[in-house]
Amino acid sequence: MPSVTSMATIECLHCSCDVPREHVSHAASKPSLLVARSVQCETKYILQSSGGAIRRALFRVERGVCVRCKADCRALVLRLRAVEKGSRDWEGRRRALIVEYAPRHVSFC
Repeated sequence: MPSVTSMATIECLHCSCDVPREHVSHAASKPSLLVARSVQCETKYILQSSGGAIRRALFRVERGVCVRCKADCRALVLRLRAVEKGSRDWEGRRRALIVEYAPRHVSFC
């Protein structure tokens, strides 16, 4: 929660700079809501505080392909989801998919 540094300003949730109260919308001026100095501050704060936001941002950049090992993780996950847990030899079929799509990660399964 941003701290109220004076009656005229509110502290930015990311960089702790003072945000003039006239730059804050009426809804965001309530103490329970967060205030950011700029769109950049808001984006940085969200990425730092939300694992889901980080995953979405990373997916927008990499499109599901690992930069280090070049494995198409998105395709792998879609294929793994298609193998129904509990079906005949489901573990073996999932392991085979991992060998096919991400051979460097076989030691993890």
